[in-house]
Parts: sequence; C-alpha cells; structure tokens
Amino acid sequence: MNKKLILIVSLMTALAISLAVSFTVMGLTKASAEGEEGFSSVNVEEVYEKGELMSVPEATFKKSGRWYQAEPVLHFPDGSAKKVGDNVLLTQFGKYYLEYTATVGGKTYSMKKDFYAYLPKFELSSPDDEVYYETDGVDGSQGEMVTLSSEQTLTINDYFDLSKATLAKPIFECVVIPSSMGTADFNTLQVDFICKSDETKYLRIIANYSAENNCTYTLAGVQNQTPSGYESYWNKLHIGDNWGAPYYGTFAGRTNSGYNQVSSDVKIWLDYSTKKVYANVAKGFVIDLDDSQYFGNLWTGFEDNEVFLRISASRYKGTAPAKFLILRAGSIDLAEQNVFDTAAPEITVDYGGLDKDDLPSGIVGQRYKLFDATADDYLSGKCQVKTRVFARVNTTSEHEVDIENGYFIPNSAGKYAVTYTAEDKSGNAATETVYINVEASHAAPDMTLTGATTTALTGEEVKIADAEPKNCVGNAKIESRVTYGENEVEVKNGKFRPLKAGDYTVYLTVTDYLGRTAEKSYVVSVSANSRAVFIDDIYLPRYLIAGSTYTFDGVYAYDYTAAGNGNKVKATLVTEDKNGTKEHADGKYAPAVNDHLDTAKVYFRATVNGKIATSEKFDIPVCVVGDGKNIDISKYFISNSATIEKTSTGMRVTTLNEKAQVEFANYLLANGASIEFDVDAENNNFGKVNVYLTDVIDESRSIKITYEKSSETKSYFYVNGGTKYEIPASFYGQGQNSFVYKYDNDRLTLNDGSNVTFNVTKNLDGSDFTGFTSGKVRFTLEFEGVRGKSTVIISKLSGQNTTSVKADLIKPRISLDELMAFRYQLNDVVELSTAVAMDVLDPNIENYYTVTGVGGEIVKDVNGIELSHVALNEKHTVKLDKYGTYRVLFTAIDWNGKKEIDFGYIMEVVDLTPPAIALLETPETTARVGDKMKVVRAVAIDELDGELDITVYVLLPNGTFAKYGTVVTEYTMTGKYTFWLYASDTSGNTVTETYEVTVG
Repeated sequence: MNKKLILIVSLMTALAISLAVSFTVMGLTKASAEGEEGFSSVNVEEVYEKGELMSVPEATFKKSGRWYQAEPVLHFPDGSAKKVGDNVLLTQFGKYYLEYTATVGGKTYSMKKDFYAYLPKFELSSPDDEVYYETDGVDGSQGEMVTLSSEQTLTINDYFDLSKATLAKPIFECVVIPSSMGTADFNTLQVDFICKSDETKYLRIIANYSAENNCTYTLAGVQNQTPSGYESYWNKLHIGDNWGAPYYGTFAGRTNSGYNQVSSDVKIWLDYSTKKVYANVAKGFVIDLDDSQYFGNLWTGFEDNEVFLRISASRYKGTAPAKFLILRAGSIDLAEQNVFDTAAPEITVDYGGLDKDDLPSGIVGQRYKLFDATADDYLSGKCQVKTRVFARVNTTSEHEVDIENGYFIPNSAGKYAVTYTAEDKSGNAATETVYINVEASHAAPDMTLTGATTTALTGEEVKIADAEPKNCVGNAKIESRVTYGENEVEVKNGKFRPLKAGDYTVYLTVTDYLGRTAEKSYVVSVSANSRAVFIDDIYLPRYLIAGSTYTFDGVYAYDYTAAGNGNKVKATLVTEDKNGTKEHADGKYAPAVNDHLDTAKVYFRATVNGKIATSEKFDIPVCVVGDGKNIDISKYFISNSATIEKTSTGMRVTTLNEKAQVEFANYLLANGASIEFDVDAENNNFGKVNVYLTDVIDESRSIKITYEKSSETKSYFYVNGGTKYEIPASFYGQGQNSFVYKYDNDRLTLNDGSNVTFNVTKNLDGSDFTGFTSGKVRFTLEFEGVRGKSTVIISKLSGQNTTSVKADLIKPRISLDELMAFRYQLNDVVELSTAVAMDVLDPNIENYYTVTGVGGEIVKDVNGIELSHVALNEKHTVKLDKYGTYRVLFTAIDWNGKKEIDFGYIMEVVDLTPPAIALLETPETTARVGDKMKVVRAVAIDELDGELDITVYVLLPNGTFAKYGTVVTEYTMTGKYTFWLYASDTSGNTVTETYEVTVG
C-alpha cells in the first residue's frame, strides 16, 4: 500500500488527540512508571493508517525484583476488544488503545497506550494495489492514479450530494492507462455511487469496452434495477449484458476518430432532476432511471443523497492490473489523501415539540420519561448516546440518579440535569445538557367537560364533549373512546356515528407528561332515525360554467331507520337556478342563471318510508362564458379584490389590495399544469406573485410557488418558502424570459421555464408531498407586498392562450393515474391504469379508452368485458396471452370538437428467454502457429425464432478482440486464444459460449 504520511505530529496536534500512558491496578495497588516497580517501556507510534498491519511490542511488569510477562489487549474504536499477538490488522479508523495487563499476587496491573488510525481517503481492498495523487498525469492532467487487481475495489471515503448532479459537469471521469498502448488490460469498469445512510442503496454504472469497434458500452441502474443501456442505432435495450449504450471511448490508450488519449475517458453524467444517465465525450444518452419503458422499478432518488464511490474492474485480459487516472468524482477533492476526524458528533434531542428551556416539571417519587436523543457524525455515522441524570446540581450534595427503561424517579425536590454524551470513533465527544425542575408535590390531574350531547339519532354524527385539562404537568393529552354495550365504537375527528338505537357511553381520559391520568364519562341516548342520512363527503366544483352539462351521479344516503340496517339509498340530484327547482333523475345538470356569477343551489334528496332526507345545500357561483366557438375567457378569472381585463397579449389582472387573489373557475389537469405571465413594468408596485396549486379533493395537498422581485433583469423563484433560485424573468420588463412554471405530477417536479427543475417534497403545511392524487388542481394567483397599482398579464394557462381570443383552440389533455411498464412476459395479468382527462375551458369533455390486441382486435378483460369506449375512471384487468404489442388508446373531445386521440401506451409482450448454443463436437484445445483456425460446429436454437445464426469472435493472446472469418482465420502468435460463439434472437436476448485453444 502506498502511503504518503507527512507531518504526522503537527497533524495530530491539530486534532488535539491526547496520547498518553496510564497505569492502573485492579484492586488497591497502583504501579508507578518510575522506580523499581512498573511496566517496561513500550514504543507505540502515535499514528497508523486504517488497514495497516501493526507490530505489537512486548511488555513486562516488574514487581518485588521479578519481571512478569504482560498480556496485550487491543481496544478498537467501536468499543470492541480482543487479545492480540505479535501483529494485528487495524480494521477500523479512529482512536485505539493498547492495554497491557499483568497479574501478580492476585492483583491485576494495567498500562494503556493510545494511538490513532486515520482513514485513507482512497482505500484499497488489497495492499498489493496502489493509489496516489498524480500532479502530472496524461497530458498534464491531475487526479488520483489507481492500479487495481482483479476482484479488488477502491473505496473513496468522502461524500457528495448526488441530487445536485446536472449536465454541466460529469459525476465521474477517468482516463484508462493500459500497460501497453493499443491493448486493453481489462474490459469492464464498475462505479457504484453508494448512499451514505443506507449502503444497500446505490447507483451503479458499468462501462464495457469493446476492442472490435474501440468504443465503450455503458449500462446504469440502481439497487433494484438490472443495469441497462439503450443502443439507439439498433433500437435495442441491453439488460445486464456486456454491451450497453455505445459511445467513443477506449481502454486501449490509442486514438479514435480524432480523439486523443485524454479524450479516451470514461465520463458519466447524471441529470438528477430527470434521472437520466449520459456517457463519454459524446454525452450520449444511456438510460432513464425513472422511465417505465426501461424499468419496472422506477428510481425517484435516494432519501439521503449523500453518496460515496466504490470502484472495481473485471474481465481482465492477463496479469496486468487495471490502471486509470480519476479526474473527477462528484465534487470530492481528489488532492486530499487522508481523512482525520476532528469534528465531534452532532447530538439531536427530540423534545416532542416542547421548549427545551421550559420542560415539564417532575414530581418527587413520580417516574419522568427522558427525551430520546440521537447522534450523527460525518465519518462515524450513527453514534451511541449515553444519558445520565444528576440531582441537586451545582450543590455540594449533587449525585447521579439511576435510569431504568428510559425513565428516572426523582428522590428529592430541586434542579436536575440530564446529560446526553456521544463519542465518535476518533474520540471526539459532544455533550448536550438540559435541566428539569422537580417539585415536592403537585395536585392530581383533572378536567372540565363542556358541550356534551346526551341525545342523538341513529346515523347522525355526535360530537364528543370538549375537555379542558386541569392540574396537569406539561402538555396534556386527551383521549376519547365510546362503547355500545361491550363493543367499541369508532371515534374519528372527535365524533362518532351511532348506527343502532340505545345508550352509548363516552369516556374521556386526560394524561399529563408524567403519565398521571384522570377519567370522566357520560351517556348519550340514541333513538332510531325516521329518515335516511347522508354520510359520504359530496365533492362539487367551486364554480359552474353556464350551459355545460355536468353529471353529478353516484351520491347515496344510508338507511338507519329502525328497519334500515344501513342500506344504501340512491340520492336524486336537485338544483335551484333561474329555471326554478328541479330534480334530475339522470344526475345531469346544465346550469342556467341570469347574470355572470349568480349562484345555483345544488343538493341531493333521498326518500325512505315516504320521508325525505336532504343533503347539505351548496351555493355555487355560475360563470357565464359563452360556448366553445364564442367564449369570453376573462369570465373564468374570479376575484373580488382585483379587476380582470382581456387584451390581445393576455389577461391583465390589476389590484391595489394586499393579498388580492384571482382564481381560475375551471379545474386544471395536475400533470402538466403550467402558467406563463409577465409583470407590467409600469404597475410593478408589489414584491411577490404567489401561485397556489391545490388538489380538488384533498386540500391538504397544496403547494405554493413564489416569484419574488429582485434586480431589473432577474427574479427569485421558490416553492413553499424554501430555497430561493434566481431566474431570468423580471418585474421590470427587462428579463430574458416570462415568468413560467410547469408541474410534472409523475416526477413531482416543477420546471421554472429556464430548464431548471425543482423537486417538490413537501406540502405547504409541511407534510410529505406525494402528488395531487385526484389528478386535478385548483389554480389561485396572489399578489403580495402591494404598495400601489399592481398588474400581471397572464398569457397562458396550461397551454391555453388567455387573451381576448374567442375560441377554444386547445385540445383536451390526458394523464395516466399510474405509470405503466413497457415490457411484459407472456400470460402476465395486468391492471390497466385509469386516467384523468381535462380541458382548460370545457369542464365536461367526452372521454374514453379502448384496448386493442396484437392483431388490432378489441381486447376483453379477465371477466369477458370488451374494452371499447371505456370510461377513463373504470379499472379493468387483462391477460396478455400473445406475443406482440397491445395498445391502450385514450380519447378526449371538448365542446368545440377538438379531440385528443394520440395519447396512450403500449404493452409489449416480449420473449425474455435467451437462446441456447449447443456444441456439436469437441473443440480443439491446442494448435501451432500458422495453423488455420477450426471453429467448432455448433447450433443456436431459440424457442420462438428456431435456429439462429452464430457469430464467432476471437480474443487473441495480445488482448485484441477480432471477428473470425473477416479479420482472423489462422493462428499468428503463441498463447491462449478464446473463441466466443455469439447468437441473438429477434427480441434481443443473447447467448455466448466460449472455449480456449492454446497455441505453441
């Protein structure tokens, strides 16, 4: 192993590592290092390297004029220990100590020697390999020079953030340096980008060199994907083979198509935002890691994007090791060779939302739950946290209190200190201390109940009484439960729904931080209802478009009368508008009002035993916009605090009011939702534009996109108040671009219009964002920081020109609810994805999908239903029982006859079974120089394609890979020849068979 360790003493001084010799005795006696008695002098170096074989010096102990042999025990940085002999391998980095013990007369004496093993930044698995920083490499380049033997690895013990990877810089780059120019020493280089927090997760890049055409084939995949690469010339996807996406690059060190040696790099780019991998000088496409065309398991990224690298080589040609110069490895500093850990771990105490400086008091004799703590260290990772509790701190009677199962019991009143201590493998320690006041006594917990309902009807929700805690220590928790006889009744959001008549008992329990409890109860007498009850949420649009026909179907009430037993009762749609009150048995309704934004009342009725139950009544504003051929788009923009003016350049929205909002009346398709707008430079008297996208069903799924005024040519763009990014759009009319965003509901990303993509991970309320599950969003624009007349001009919304144009010229759009795989095996049973279709202006488009088979016939689902003109929200399952291509075609038609028919996906049933090669005779094993090559007779058979052609390649003793028959036909040199018999079926499955011939 090549070690360049200099100035160790000064480095270790900087680390402030105290290396000392100490002597102790187990029992009563101490031995001094000086005088007649004590241990012999032991010379242990202060610093070693992880992986080094350390010589363990002998030690003796002198007592009463006699010398005794001392036994050495090595204590490792992780806390483990073992007896050692003459030598020991230092398998960990960090602080060690070597302990010598001697037992004399029943007493044990010990001596400790501390030392430190630093972590090599570039760690080899074999001591026979070499790694060092080269300042004058190929063409004067600088980087890490590596020689790597077969089956060995290089680990780079440093990290970088993979999520910051873009096409601006490669995430890995190296030059391969052969031992002999023109001949490769190995054919495969593998680079793994391994997640720091979970080493089972990684991105793997495989570069396969082919001498035949002197280029490198690249494959890529993450931990649950088979590395794959797309070869565009042949329209072929290579999956886990020795090929991949081919681009110029050599392992042989010779020029290639005008590229010189330094351009013979393996170069890997990752566009993290799109999850696409590119390779080599061409920056050619390799694979898309989150595209169902290529993988069944799609990669959405690592939870923790800090990664380190592990590199290996394979398919060696001879005994020469792989040699390469690493020019780039993410953002890691290659010049730094050793890693000394000088930083203490970071301790995080989980106070459960409590204020550290105002924690709940304890009570003498009452158990107190300690707060959980974790510690993380940059190099050591997770560190153990030791917790201790001290009573009567800062007094002469301070003492430690026992901890049992995460609790301590205070035995006296006063101030207590809780200390959390963590130490990393290098001995760096951190301490976090919190203080708790303990009282001698405290009144018992209690609560007061208000608003208790004592009578109710079956099927109707009953609100549980409000409870106000009293005499509680810390945050009090109120829990409720309801019983009906011996059965528990579900409580949800502080309410329960009695389904049978009788007495229900409500119990409320208050629990304080110390676990002290109090309980109260009351009875609710429930009688049988005489009407049906509406239970399910009813989802209706916030606005209606006059003249458009809506279908409000599938609403039910439930019969909880004495004889009802909860049966469903189909409800009838009822509306009240300028045409009066009407029932709609078919659930269809075309709103009619006198004026724009007049309201229509929409509700439902259900009848049981001649008695009518009525749902909540919804007053919905109706927009009078015209129709698809003569439309006033300005009427879709609703605001009570801004004016809307249609112009040829866009919709001018003007306000003088802070936090003025404008809402678009129609819902937008979430996937692909976008906007384009500008700020009127003469009316830019405001600081921000906020755009809210909110799921139409689950309003907790909401994001806030902010555009903030900056310079005359730039602005800031950010999501949910997060990190600000500069964009080339301006509030002063001098930016390069308009203000733009486009949302991708599949990848959960926003694009700012300048090809910068942002991952959306949180909702506006801070909860995890997993997409808009309804597939539809409500659009709201808001002005912030208004100081005078403020105007934005909205020119496009989800592709629709929002100008004074009077026609709906844009087709509807369709989005799948689930991403579908591209390739399947014969007889796979597949659940088809449902979809959402939306038009920006027409709220009620016609839409359906049709499934066709390999021969173009209409496919039936597993229940025999023909899948033609199927509603987009209907789920169906099909069995793919033929090889070939199945097609799912979606259609959407708006009120203007605009039709989207090009959207769909295919399901290709492919042959995934490779062919087989059988040798028809025993191949020759020896030959002489000058002999003609005799290729063994063989046959390749595929289950579907039958007999296939076989191509033969020969690996020559000098490492050259050549095609038999066109390049080589006879033995021209001594050594070992490897014959490769290769066959491929029409589905791209390949097979190889090899044998060797030794030529003397």
